[in-house]
Amino acid sequence: MGEHSAREGFFFNNIQLWGTKEISGKRGKLSLSGGYESFDIGLQGQSSLFDDINRKNIVLGARYLLPLSSGFFLTSDGDFQWVNRYAGVPGNKKTGAEDVPLGDNSLDMSLVNISPGLGVMWSTRNRDKSHNFGISAGVDWDMLLNTENAESQHRLDFELSGFWTWSPLNREQRGTSRFTVSLSGDLVYYPLGTGGTQKKLITPFALTGLWESAGGLRGDKMSFSLSGGLQSRQIDSMELEKKEPFTNFSGKDYLRYGEESYWFGDFQAYIPVLSYLVLDGTVKFQKTAFGLGELTAIPEKTAEGLFYSQTKDVTRLETAFSLLAYVGDFTLVGGWQGYFIDKPVYKPSQEFLAEATYSDKNGLWGASVSVRELLGTGDGTPIVDTSAYIKPASSLTLKITMEDAIKLFTGKQRIVVKPFVKQGGSVTASVEFVY
Repeated sequence: MGEHSAREGFFFNNIQLWGTKEISGKRGKLSLSGGYESFDIGLQGQSSLFDDINRKNIVLGARYLLPLSSGFFLTSDGDFQWVNRYAGVPGNKKTGAEDVPLGDNSLDMSLVNISPGLGVMWSTRNRDKSHNFGISAGVDWDMLLNTENAESQHRLDFELSGFWTWSPLNREQRGTSRFTVSLSGDLVYYPLGTGGTQKKLITPFALTGLWESAGGLRGDKMSFSLSGGLQSRQIDSMELEKKEPFTNFSGKDYLRYGEESYWFGDFQAYIPVLSYLVLDGTVKFQKTAFGLGELTAIPEKTAEGLFYSQTKDVTRLETAFSLLAYVGDFTLVGGWQGYFIDKPVYKPSQEFLAEATYSDKNGLWGASVSVRELLGTGDGTPIVDTSAYIKPASSLTLKITMEDAIKLFTGKQRIVVKPFVKQGGSVTASVEFVY
Protein backbone atom coordinates (compact mmCIF):
# COMPACT_ATOMS: atom_id res chain seq x y z
CA MET A 1 0.00 0.00 0.00
CA GLY A 2 2.12 2.87 -1.28
CA GLU A 3 4.86 3.81 1.21
CA HIS A 4 4.38 0.66 3.32
CA SER A 5 4.21 -3.05 2.56
CA ALA A 6 1.48 -5.60 3.20
CA ARG A 7 3.80 -7.30 5.70
CA GLU A 8 3.49 -4.19 7.89
CA GLY A 9 -0.30 -4.48 7.90
CA PHE A 10 -0.96 -1.95 5.12
CA PHE A 11 -3.40 -3.70 2.79
CA PHE A 12 -7.07 -3.87 1.76
CA ASN A 13 -8.74 -6.76 -0.09
CA ASN A 14 -12.36 -6.63 -1.23
CA ILE A 15 -14.67 -9.06 -3.07
CA GLN A 16 -18.27 -8.15 -3.99
CA LEU A 17 -20.99 -10.14 -5.72
CA TRP A 18 -24.47 -8.59 -6.07
CA GLY A 19 -27.53 -9.49 -8.11
CA THR A 20 -31.17 -8.43 -8.58
CA LYS A 21 -34.07 -9.95 -10.49
CA GLU A 22 -37.66 -8.81 -11.13
CA ILE A 23 -40.45 -11.14 -12.23
CA SER A 24 -43.72 -9.53 -13.35
CA GLY A 25 -46.99 -11.19 -14.23
CA LYS A 26 -50.75 -10.97 -13.91
CA ARG A 27 -50.54 -11.87 -10.25
CA GLY A 28 -48.13 -9.12 -9.30
CA LYS A 29 -44.43 -8.36 -9.26
CA LEU A 30 -41.71 -10.23 -7.39
CA SER A 31 -38.34 -8.55 -6.77
CA LEU A 32 -35.38 -10.60 -5.57
CA SER A 33 -31.95 -9.40 -4.49
CA GLY A 34 -28.86 -10.90 -2.94
CA GLY A 35 -25.23 -10.23 -2.35
CA TYR A 36 -21.99 -11.35 -0.78
CA GLU A 37 -19.12 -9.13 0.31
CA SER A 38 -15.76 -9.87 1.89
CA PHE A 39 -13.15 -7.32 2.87
CA ASP A 40 -9.89 -7.68 4.78
CA ILE A 41 -8.20 -4.57 6.21
CA GLY A 42 -4.68 -4.44 7.64
CA LEU A 43 -4.39 -2.75 11.03
CA GLN A 44 -1.22 -0.90 9.95
CA GLY A 45 0.84 -1.84 13.00
CA GLN A 46 -1.57 -0.14 15.40
CA SER A 47 -2.48 -3.38 17.18
CA SER A 48 -0.20 -5.52 19.33
CA LEU A 49 -2.61 -8.45 18.97
CA PHE A 50 -3.57 -8.77 15.28
CA ASP A 51 -2.31 -7.97 11.80
CA ASP A 52 -5.72 -7.50 10.20
CA ILE A 53 -9.49 -7.60 10.56
CA ASN A 54 -11.85 -9.50 8.25
CA ARG A 55 -15.51 -8.86 7.50
CA LYS A 56 -17.98 -10.99 5.55
CA ASN A 57 -21.57 -10.02 4.75
CA ILE A 58 -24.45 -11.91 3.15
CA VAL A 59 -27.68 -10.11 2.19
CA LEU A 60 -30.91 -11.61 0.80
CA GLY A 61 -34.15 -9.77 0.06
CA ALA A 62 -37.56 -10.38 -1.49
CA ARG A 63 -40.47 -8.02 -2.29
CA TYR A 64 -43.91 -8.97 -3.59
CA LEU A 65 -46.52 -6.49 -4.85
CA LEU A 66 -50.03 -7.89 -5.45
CA PRO A 67 -52.59 -5.63 -7.17
CA LEU A 68 -56.15 -5.95 -5.81
CA SER A 69 -59.34 -4.26 -6.92
CA SER A 70 -60.35 -0.58 -6.58
CA GLY A 71 -56.79 0.75 -6.37
CA PHE A 72 -55.63 -1.47 -3.51
CA PHE A 73 -52.25 -3.22 -3.39
CA LEU A 74 -50.93 -5.80 -0.96
CA THR A 75 -47.21 -5.76 -0.21
CA SER A 76 -44.99 -8.25 1.57
CA ASP A 77 -41.25 -8.25 2.04
CA GLY A 78 -38.50 -10.08 3.83
CA ASP A 79 -34.81 -9.41 4.41
CA PHE A 80 -31.98 -11.51 5.77
CA GLN A 81 -28.58 -10.11 6.72
CA TRP A 82 -25.53 -11.85 8.17
CA VAL A 83 -22.66 -9.65 9.38
CA ASN A 84 -19.50 -11.46 10.45
CA ARG A 85 -16.26 -9.90 11.71
CA TYR A 86 -13.19 -11.69 12.97
CA ALA A 87 -9.55 -10.96 13.67
CA GLY A 88 -7.13 -12.20 11.05
CA VAL A 89 -3.53 -13.29 11.65
CA PRO A 90 -2.68 -13.43 15.40
CA GLY A 91 0.34 -11.38 16.39
CA ASN A 92 1.93 -8.32 14.83
CA LYS A 93 4.86 -8.59 12.44
CA LYS A 94 5.93 -5.05 13.29
CA THR A 95 6.11 -5.52 17.08
CA GLY A 96 6.85 -9.25 17.08
CA ALA A 97 3.90 -10.04 19.38
CA GLU A 98 2.53 -13.54 18.81
CA ASP A 99 -0.22 -15.72 20.27
CA VAL A 100 -1.40 -13.07 22.72
CA PRO A 101 -4.30 -14.36 24.88
CA LEU A 102 -7.41 -12.64 23.57
CA GLY A 103 -9.63 -12.67 26.65
CA ASP A 104 -12.23 -9.91 26.27
CA ASN A 105 -10.19 -8.19 23.54
CA SER A 106 -11.44 -10.36 20.68
CA LEU A 107 -12.70 -8.55 17.57
CA ASP A 108 -14.95 -11.49 16.64
CA MET A 109 -18.62 -10.68 16.05
CA SER A 110 -21.47 -12.48 14.29
CA LEU A 111 -24.94 -10.95 13.87
CA VAL A 112 -28.03 -12.15 12.02
CA ASN A 113 -30.86 -9.73 11.19
CA ILE A 114 -34.25 -11.01 9.97
CA SER A 115 -36.88 -8.45 8.89
CA PRO A 116 -40.28 -9.57 7.53
CA GLY A 117 -43.02 -7.05 6.77
CA LEU A 118 -46.61 -6.82 5.49
CA GLY A 119 -48.53 -3.82 4.19
CA VAL A 120 -51.48 -2.53 2.17
CA MET A 121 -51.66 0.53 -0.12
CA TRP A 122 -54.54 2.40 -1.76
CA SER A 123 -54.52 5.31 -4.20
CA THR A 124 -57.03 7.03 -6.46
CA ARG A 125 -57.54 10.25 -8.42
CA ASN A 126 -60.54 12.39 -9.29
CA ARG A 127 -62.15 12.41 -12.72
CA ASP A 128 -60.11 15.26 -14.26
CA LYS A 129 -56.92 13.87 -12.70
CA SER A 130 -56.11 17.15 -10.96
CA HIS A 131 -56.16 15.52 -7.53
CA ASN A 132 -54.49 12.33 -6.37
CA PHE A 133 -54.89 10.63 -2.99
CA GLY A 134 -53.19 7.70 -1.33
CA ILE A 135 -52.80 5.92 1.98
CA SER A 136 -50.70 2.99 3.18
CA ALA A 137 -50.35 0.97 6.35
CA GLY A 138 -48.03 -1.81 7.40
CA VAL A 139 -46.13 -3.60 10.12
CA ASP A 140 -42.45 -4.60 10.22
CA TRP A 141 -40.71 -6.89 12.67
CA ASP A 142 -36.93 -6.86 13.12
CA MET A 143 -34.97 -9.47 15.01
CA LEU A 144 -31.25 -8.96 15.63
CA LEU A 145 -29.48 -12.08 16.91
CA ASN A 146 -25.97 -12.27 18.35
CA THR A 147 -25.01 -15.81 17.33
CA GLU A 148 -22.08 -15.91 19.74
CA ASN A 149 -24.27 -15.89 22.86
CA ALA A 150 -27.81 -16.31 21.41
CA GLU A 151 -28.89 -12.91 22.79
CA SER A 152 -31.46 -11.13 20.63
CA GLN A 153 -33.21 -7.81 20.23
CA HIS A 154 -36.70 -7.40 18.79
CA ARG A 155 -38.31 -4.34 17.25
CA LEU A 156 -41.90 -3.76 16.04
CA ASP A 157 -42.81 -0.88 13.75
CA PHE A 158 -46.44 -0.04 12.89
CA GLU A 159 -46.61 2.41 9.98
CA LEU A 160 -49.36 4.68 8.62
CA SER A 161 -48.88 7.27 5.88
CA GLY A 162 -50.89 9.26 3.38
CA PHE A 163 -50.44 11.82 0.61
CA TRP A 164 -52.46 14.32 -1.39
CA THR A 165 -51.36 15.75 -4.74
CA TRP A 166 -52.91 18.73 -6.53
CA SER A 167 -52.09 19.56 -10.16
CA PRO A 168 -53.72 22.80 -11.44
CA LEU A 169 -54.96 22.31 -15.02
CA ASN A 170 -54.40 24.69 -17.95
CA ARG A 171 -56.76 25.20 -20.90
CA GLU A 172 -55.53 21.99 -22.50
CA GLN A 173 -56.53 20.13 -19.31
CA ARG A 174 -52.91 19.30 -18.55
CA GLY A 175 -51.10 19.90 -15.31
CA THR A 176 -47.93 22.01 -15.63
CA SER A 177 -47.17 22.05 -11.91
CA ARG A 178 -47.84 19.82 -8.94
CA PHE A 179 -48.10 20.27 -5.20
CA THR A 180 -47.85 17.27 -2.85
CA VAL A 181 -48.34 17.03 0.90
CA SER A 182 -47.49 13.78 2.69
CA LEU A 183 -47.80 12.81 6.33
CA SER A 184 -46.48 9.65 7.94
CA GLY A 185 -46.50 8.28 11.44
CA ASP A 186 -45.07 5.22 13.15
CA LEU A 187 -45.40 3.42 16.43
CA VAL A 188 -42.07 1.78 17.28
CA TYR A 189 -41.76 -0.67 20.16
CA TYR A 190 -38.09 -1.02 21.05
CA PRO A 191 -37.37 -3.44 23.92
CA LEU A 192 -33.71 -2.50 24.58
CA GLY A 193 -33.01 1.17 25.29
CA THR A 194 -29.64 2.93 25.37
CA GLY A 195 -27.55 2.01 28.38
CA GLY A 196 -29.83 -0.75 29.67
CA THR A 197 -32.92 -2.84 29.12
CA GLN A 198 -35.60 -0.17 29.57
CA LYS A 199 -38.45 -0.68 27.11
CA LYS A 200 -39.25 2.30 24.91
CA LEU A 201 -42.25 3.34 22.83
CA ILE A 202 -41.34 5.87 20.12
CA THR A 203 -43.71 7.70 17.76
CA PRO A 204 -41.75 8.93 14.72
CA PHE A 205 -43.55 11.18 12.24
CA ALA A 206 -42.78 13.26 9.16
CA LEU A 207 -44.55 16.07 7.32
CA THR A 208 -43.38 16.89 3.79
CA GLY A 209 -44.40 19.52 1.25
CA LEU A 210 -43.22 19.28 -2.38
CA TRP A 211 -43.85 21.71 -5.26
CA GLU A 212 -42.82 20.87 -8.84
CA SER A 213 -43.14 22.85 -12.06
CA ALA A 214 -41.99 22.38 -15.66
CA GLY A 215 -38.49 23.75 -16.17
CA GLY A 216 -35.71 23.57 -18.77
CA LEU A 217 -35.74 22.29 -22.32
CA ARG A 218 -34.30 18.96 -21.17
CA GLY A 219 -37.53 18.16 -19.34
CA ASP A 220 -36.13 19.14 -15.93
CA LYS A 221 -38.68 20.22 -13.35
CA MET A 222 -38.16 23.03 -10.90
CA SER A 223 -38.87 21.69 -7.42
CA PHE A 224 -38.81 22.76 -3.79
CA SER A 225 -39.38 20.47 -0.84
CA LEU A 226 -39.50 21.02 2.90
CA SER A 227 -39.83 18.25 5.47
CA GLY A 228 -39.46 17.82 9.19
CA GLY A 229 -40.33 15.61 12.10
CA LEU A 230 -38.90 12.80 14.20
CA GLN A 231 -37.19 9.75 12.72
CA SER A 232 -36.13 6.58 14.49
CA ARG A 233 -34.30 3.69 12.89
CA GLN A 234 -32.50 0.51 13.73
CA ILE A 235 -28.75 0.83 13.28
CA ASP A 236 -27.59 -0.98 10.14
CA SER A 237 -24.58 -2.92 11.42
CA MET A 238 -23.35 -3.79 7.93
CA GLU A 239 -23.33 -0.17 6.75
CA LEU A 240 -21.76 1.08 9.99
CA GLU A 241 -18.93 -1.49 9.74
CA LYS A 242 -18.20 -0.18 6.23
CA LYS A 243 -18.45 3.48 7.18
CA GLU A 244 -16.21 3.15 10.25
CA PRO A 245 -13.86 0.21 9.48
CA PHE A 246 -11.33 1.13 12.20
CA THR A 247 -13.86 1.25 15.07
CA ASN A 248 -14.42 -1.69 17.41
CA PHE A 249 -18.21 -2.12 17.66
CA SER A 250 -19.09 -5.23 19.64
CA GLY A 251 -22.14 -7.43 19.23
CA LYS A 252 -23.30 -6.16 22.63
CA ASP A 253 -23.09 -2.57 21.32
CA TYR A 254 -25.43 -3.34 18.44
CA LEU A 255 -27.97 -5.01 20.74
CA ARG A 256 -27.82 -2.44 23.54
CA TYR A 257 -27.53 0.71 21.42
CA GLY A 258 -29.37 -0.55 18.35
CA GLU A 259 -31.78 2.38 17.88
CA GLU A 260 -31.07 5.95 16.76
CA SER A 261 -33.67 8.74 17.02
CA TYR A 262 -33.36 12.23 15.51
CA TRP A 263 -35.38 15.41 15.24
CA PHE A 264 -34.82 16.48 11.65
CA GLY A 265 -35.51 19.19 9.10
CA ASP A 266 -34.65 19.05 5.38
CA PHE A 267 -34.88 21.62 2.58
CA GLN A 268 -34.16 20.80 -1.07
CA ALA A 269 -34.28 22.96 -4.18
CA TYR A 270 -33.76 22.02 -7.84
CA ILE A 271 -33.86 25.10 -10.08
CA PRO A 272 -33.31 25.09 -13.88
CA VAL A 273 -31.85 28.60 -14.16
CA LEU A 274 -31.55 28.31 -17.95
CA SER A 275 -32.36 25.55 -20.41
CA TYR A 276 -28.81 24.23 -19.98
CA LEU A 277 -28.03 25.32 -16.39
CA VAL A 278 -29.39 23.86 -13.14
CA LEU A 279 -28.85 24.84 -9.49
CA ASP A 280 -29.27 22.04 -6.94
CA GLY A 281 -29.13 22.65 -3.19
CA THR A 282 -29.81 20.76 0.06
CA VAL A 283 -29.78 21.74 3.73
CA LYS A 284 -30.21 19.02 6.39
CA PHE A 285 -30.49 19.38 10.15
CA GLN A 286 -30.41 16.55 12.73
CA LYS A 287 -30.47 16.43 16.53
CA THR A 288 -30.56 13.19 18.53
CA ALA A 289 -33.62 12.60 20.72
CA PHE A 290 -34.68 10.66 23.85
CA GLY A 291 -31.10 9.71 24.73
CA LEU A 292 -30.95 7.37 21.72
CA GLY A 293 -27.67 8.79 20.43
CA GLU A 294 -25.44 7.97 17.50
CA LEU A 295 -23.18 4.93 17.73
CA THR A 296 -19.77 6.09 16.52
CA ALA A 297 -16.03 6.21 17.25
CA ILE A 298 -13.98 8.26 19.68
CA PRO A 299 -10.36 9.05 18.73
CA GLU A 300 -8.68 6.76 21.24
CA LYS A 301 -7.37 3.20 21.08
CA THR A 302 -8.63 -0.08 22.42
CA ALA A 303 -6.37 -3.01 23.22
CA GLU A 304 -6.92 -4.20 19.65
CA GLY A 305 -5.54 -0.98 18.17
CA LEU A 306 -8.93 0.29 17.00
CA PHE A 307 -11.02 3.25 18.12
CA TYR A 308 -13.33 2.87 21.09
CA SER A 309 -17.06 3.01 20.33
CA GLN A 310 -19.55 5.26 22.07
CA THR A 311 -23.11 6.52 21.85
CA LYS A 312 -23.15 10.26 21.49
CA ASP A 313 -25.81 12.96 21.38
CA VAL A 314 -25.15 15.05 18.27
CA THR A 315 -26.46 18.17 16.57
CA ARG A 316 -25.58 18.20 12.92
CA LEU A 317 -25.99 20.62 10.01
CA GLU A 318 -25.13 19.44 6.49
CA THR A 319 -25.24 21.59 3.35
CA ALA A 320 -24.67 20.71 -0.29
CA PHE A 321 -24.89 22.92 -3.38
CA SER A 322 -24.04 22.15 -6.99
CA LEU A 323 -24.29 23.81 -10.41
CA LEU A 324 -24.92 21.58 -13.43
CA ALA A 325 -24.32 22.68 -17.03
CA TYR A 326 -25.41 20.65 -20.09
CA VAL A 327 -23.17 21.28 -23.11
CA GLY A 328 -24.01 18.96 -25.98
CA ASP A 329 -23.43 15.41 -24.76
CA PHE A 330 -21.36 16.67 -21.82
CA THR A 331 -22.54 17.35 -18.27
CA LEU A 332 -20.36 19.69 -16.18
CA VAL A 333 -20.76 19.85 -12.39
CA GLY A 334 -19.31 22.13 -9.75
CA GLY A 335 -20.25 21.54 -6.12
CA TRP A 336 -19.59 22.15 -2.45
CA GLN A 337 -20.57 20.17 0.65
CA GLY A 338 -20.06 21.05 4.30
CA TYR A 339 -20.54 19.42 7.71
CA PHE A 340 -21.06 21.74 10.69
CA ILE A 341 -21.46 21.61 14.49
CA ASP A 342 -20.84 17.88 15.26
CA LYS A 343 -18.89 16.63 12.26
CA PRO A 344 -18.93 12.84 11.63
CA VAL A 345 -15.59 11.25 12.56
CA TYR A 346 -14.86 9.82 9.11
CA LYS A 347 -16.08 12.86 7.10
CA PRO A 348 -14.17 15.97 5.94
CA SER A 349 -15.30 19.35 7.25
CA GLN A 350 -15.83 20.57 3.67
CA GLU A 351 -15.63 19.07 0.17
CA PHE A 352 -15.33 20.82 -3.21
CA LEU A 353 -16.12 19.01 -6.48
CA ALA A 354 -15.55 19.58 -10.20
CA GLU A 355 -16.74 16.90 -12.64
CA ALA A 356 -17.18 16.38 -16.38
CA THR A 357 -19.20 13.47 -17.85
CA TYR A 358 -19.72 12.42 -21.47
CA SER A 359 -22.54 10.07 -22.53
CA ASP A 360 -23.08 8.83 -26.06
CA LYS A 361 -26.53 9.75 -27.44
CA ASN A 362 -27.31 6.07 -27.92
CA GLY A 363 -25.97 5.11 -24.50
CA LEU A 364 -23.32 2.83 -25.99
CA TRP A 365 -20.35 4.35 -24.20
CA GLY A 366 -19.34 7.13 -21.86
CA ALA A 367 -16.58 8.55 -19.67
CA SER A 368 -16.12 10.88 -16.71
CA VAL A 369 -13.41 12.65 -14.72
CA SER A 370 -13.77 14.37 -11.36
CA VAL A 371 -11.59 16.34 -8.94
CA ARG A 372 -12.44 16.61 -5.23
CA GLU A 373 -10.70 18.67 -2.55
CA LEU A 374 -11.33 17.52 1.04
CA LEU A 375 -10.70 19.95 3.89
CA GLY A 376 -10.13 18.99 7.50
CA THR A 377 -8.64 15.53 6.84
CA GLY A 378 -4.96 16.41 7.19
CA ASP A 379 -4.30 15.48 3.54
CA GLY A 380 -4.11 18.35 1.06
CA THR A 381 -3.77 16.32 -2.16
CA PRO A 382 -6.94 16.50 -4.32
CA ILE A 383 -8.74 13.26 -5.29
CA VAL A 384 -8.81 12.68 -9.06
CA ASP A 385 -11.15 9.90 -10.30
CA THR A 386 -11.80 8.75 -13.87
CA SER A 387 -14.06 6.11 -15.37
CA ALA A 388 -15.21 4.81 -18.75
CA TYR A 389 -17.78 2.26 -19.87
CA ILE A 390 -18.87 0.55 -23.07
CA LYS A 391 -21.98 -1.51 -23.87
CA PRO A 392 -21.15 -4.12 -26.55
CA ALA A 393 -24.67 -5.52 -26.07
CA SER A 394 -27.88 -4.29 -24.46
CA SER A 395 -27.43 -6.77 -21.59
CA LEU A 396 -23.68 -6.27 -21.07
CA THR A 397 -21.69 -3.33 -19.68
CA LEU A 398 -17.90 -3.23 -19.33
CA LYS A 399 -16.48 -0.56 -17.01
CA ILE A 400 -13.05 0.52 -15.82
CA THR A 401 -12.48 3.00 -13.00
CA MET A 402 -9.37 4.73 -11.68
CA GLU A 403 -9.69 6.24 -8.20
CA ASP A 404 -7.36 8.78 -6.57
CA ALA A 405 -5.04 8.91 -9.59
CA ILE A 406 -2.46 11.32 -8.09
CA LYS A 407 -1.84 9.06 -5.09
CA LEU A 408 -1.79 6.02 -7.38
CA PHE A 409 0.99 7.37 -9.62
CA THR A 410 3.04 8.93 -6.79
CA GLY A 411 2.78 5.82 -4.59
CA LYS A 412 1.58 7.87 -1.61
CA GLN A 413 -1.14 7.05 0.92
CA ARG A 414 -4.24 8.99 1.89
CA ILE A 415 -5.23 9.75 5.48
CA VAL A 416 -8.60 8.29 6.50
CA VAL A 417 -8.57 9.49 10.10
CA LYS A 418 -5.28 9.70 11.98
CA PRO A 419 -3.37 7.46 12.49
CA PHE A 420 -5.02 5.26 9.84
CA VAL A 421 -4.41 5.64 6.11
CA LYS A 422 -5.82 3.90 3.06
CA GLN A 423 -4.47 2.76 -0.27
CA GLY A 424 -3.38 5.68 -2.42
CA GLY A 425 -5.33 5.03 -5.61
CA SER A 426 -6.71 1.98 -7.38
CA VAL A 427 -7.89 0.66 -10.74
CA THR A 428 -11.06 -1.45 -10.93
CA ALA A 429 -12.59 -3.36 -13.85
CA SER A 430 -16.17 -4.58 -13.67
CA VAL A 431 -18.69 -6.47 -15.79
CA GLU A 432 -22.47 -5.98 -15.44
CA PHE A 433 -25.02 -8.44 -16.82
CA VAL A 434 -28.74 -7.71 -17.20
CA TYR A 435 -30.99 -10.69 -17.79
